[in-house]
Amino acid sequence: MASSGLRHTGPVQMKGFAAKKGRRFPVRVRRYFKLVGTELSCHESEVGPASWTENILDREVEGFVDRARIVIVLRERKLELFFENKTVCKEWLDALNRAKSLKLENYYTVGKVIGSGAYSKVRIGSSRESNELVAIKIIDKKNCPERDLVFLEREVDVVKNINHQNVVKTYDVFETNDELYIVLEYMEGGMLYDIIAEEGSFTEQNAADVFREMMQGLVYLHDKGIVHRDIKPENILCQNKSWPLNVKWTDFGLANFTSSGSNTLETQVGTPHFAAPELLRNEMYGPAVDMWSCGIVLYNMLSGELPFDHESDPGEIFRQILQNEVPFPTKLWENISPEAKHLVKNLLQKNPEHRLNAHQVLRHPWLQNDQRPRRVIRNDLSKLHSSRRLSDATGAFARQRSKADEGSAT
Repeated sequence: MASSGLRHTGPVQMKGFAAKKGRRFPVRVRRYFKLVGTELSCHESEVGPASWTENILDREVEGFVDRARIVIVLRERKLELFFENKTVCKEWLDALNRAKSLKLENYYTVGKVIGSGAYSKVRIGSSRESNELVAIKIIDKKNCPERDLVFLEREVDVVKNINHQNVVKTYDVFETNDELYIVLEYMEGGMLYDIIAEEGSFTEQNAADVFREMMQGLVYLHDKGIVHRDIKPENILCQNKSWPLNVKWTDFGLANFTSSGSNTLETQVGTPHFAAPELLRNEMYGPAVDMWSCGIVLYNMLSGELPFDHESDPGEIFRQILQNEVPFPTKLWENISPEAKHLVKNLLQKNPEHRLNAHQVLRHPWLQNDQRPRRVIRNDLSKLHSSRRLSDATGAFARQRSKADEGSAT
C-alpha cells in the first residue's frame, strides 16, 4: 500500500516460483508465491487463487543463500522454500527481511492523542532517526464499517500519489491485521479557522494569501485528476501559528480520481454547508465541486457567516443551496472589496460550467492585486472557531445519506 515516495514503507513486492516442502510429506512441490507489503501468499499457478495467505510481520526469517534456501517461521509451522539459484534466493531474502520489519514502532515513537474520530485517533509522534515531530493517524479496522474502509483504502491510494507544498505530506503507511497507520507531517499551526477566529486582526491581504495557497494545492490535485470532495475548514491546516501560515490541504478519505478532469464522479459525499448543487442533485460531477466549496470557505472567511445555513435542518440547507441566490448583506460586505466579492460570486455559480477553476482563480485580479485593502475585517469572525453547528448538521447529513443508501439497496 506504499510508494517509493514514502520514507520507510516503500514497495515490498516479489513474485515467482519456488519449491516448498509439503506439510505431510517431505516432498518438494512447486508453487507460485507473492509478497505484497507484509502479506505472503501461496498459489498453485500464476493465475490461480491463493491457497493461503500469511502476514509475516515480526516473523522469523532465516536464509541459507549458498543452498538457495529460506526458512520462515509462520504461526503454526515452518515454511521451507527452495529457489532456482542464489541470486533469486538473495532477492527474496532481502524482501522478506524488509517486509517483516515494516512496523510503526521500529521507526516512530507514539505519543499522546491530539485528535479523534469515530474509528480513528491522531497521536503526536516523532521519528526515531531525526526526532522530527509527526502526526500519526491510527484507524481501527476491526470496528470500522465496510463503507468507511473503502474511503480509507482510497485515502491511502491518494496520499501515495501526491507531493506538493500546499498538501500535508504523508511520510509512511503501516498496516497490521487490526489497524492502519498513516504517518503525516505535523501541522503545528492547527486549523486555519481557529487561527482566524483568535487572530483579531484578519485582513483581505491575509485572506488572499491564504486563498492563493489553497488554490495552488488544488491546481496540483486537479491537474493530477484528484477531486478532494470534502473541502471544509477542518481540512485546511496551517504549518505556522503566525503569518505566513503556510496553508495545506489534508484528509483525503473522500477524494477520488477523475479522468482528464471530466465530470465522471457520482457518489454523494461531503459536508452539508459546503456541498455543491450538482452533488445534491446526484448528477455526475468533477473538480468544480471543490471550487464551489472553496467559494463557501472564502465567503465564510470574509463575512464570518455562511451563505446557506440553518440551525438544525440539513434539508433546508440543501434547499437554499439549490434554489437561493448567494446573499451579500450590506452590513457584512460593504467594507469588502469589489474584487473579492466578484471572485466569491464566480465560485458560487450553480452551473458548474460557469464556475471558475483553480487555474482561473489564481489569475483573478483579487489574487493578482498587491494593493488589496489592509484594513482589519470588522465582521465577527469569532464564530469560525466553533464547529458545533457544522458537526450537528454533518451528523444529520450522514444519517440522511445512510437512509438514502438503504432505500436504494432495497
